[in-house]
Amino acid sequence: MKQVFWFDGYGNVQSKEVADDYVLQAGELDPQPEQSGNTNDEQKALASLGMQVAQLKTQNTQILSMVGKLGLQIAKGDN
Repeated sequence: MKQVFWFDGYGNVQSKEVADDYVLQAGELDPQPEQSGNTNDEQKALASLGMQVAQLKTQNTQILSMVGKLGLQIAKGDN
């Protein structure tokens, strides 16, 4: 079994567990490519990429929160 990831309509990362021979569908990502002798540098790059995704997800959440607050202010008529 392996994990497959994709972004939903809100930009959130979703995942599911699939069989090892599962064929990726459009938009799906396999974060665990074939482990055919990955070097330490590749592992570090993958870890760095994971951290960047986490940071972007946090920023996305903050932006959506600000947009929601602005929407409430506009709805209430507070300028």
